[in-house]
Amino acid sequence: MVDTIPSLTLFHHRLSSSLPALLLLTHLNIPHTLISVTSDPFGHYTPLDPTLSREDFLALNPLGQVPTLALDYGLPGQAVITQLPAVLHYISSLRTGHGMLGRSPLEQAQVQEWMSYISATFTTTGFTYIFRPARIIGEAQLERVLQSVRDGGYEIVIAGLNYAESRFDDSGFAVGGHVTVVDFLLWTVCGWATKARLDIDRFPKLGRVLEKVDVVESVRVVLADERA
Repeated sequence: MVDTIPSLTLFHHRLSSSLPALLLLTHLNIPHTLISVTSDPFGHYTPLDPTLSREDFLALNPLGQVPTLALDYGLPGQAVITQLPAVLHYISSLRTGHGMLGRSPLEQAQVQEWMSYISATFTTTGFTYIFRPARIIGEAQLERVLQSVRDGGYEIVIAGLNYAESRFDDSGFAVGGHVTVVDFLLWTVCGWATKARLDIDRFPKLGRVLEKVDVVESVRVVLADERA
């Protein structure tokens, strides 16, 4: 755990890949400032704060993606963390004794394994192909190959959900029989799957993850704000 928690600012797009970071901040009761961003079909994010422009956001994170976590934002020596696994790892390091990254060396390795798989399968490819195909193929090719890209996304997502389903035991948690960041990630993924009109009932073990995470108080608080 760090000696002093810096001022944290999370740039977040509702119900996006930055949601697990917001869930974790809330779950660990870590003070933070939330700056919401909007997005176009190409995944170009712009802060909703009228005092900030897209250029301001790109100056902070040249990749222009969420989550973006700024430490001591606007102060001399500010630092910026991007990429969801890195953001989750840093947030988890700010509190001790919670086991959100695993409690034993094996559990910690399993959490990292899950985070890598979820990022590569669902975030970077599958759901990007479904919800943001323009980011992959560009505007000029969009109409010609749109459906084939989305179809490919559905294939990736369904294969990924089947794999995740096969990895679960009956505990209702991904790692170690207790809640970890992986459960927040998979809960978010299942929300995307529902939005994509996939039948989550086909995956009963993942369904138990939803049931377990749904009753976590921090998740209920964040979800109420996301849907407001």
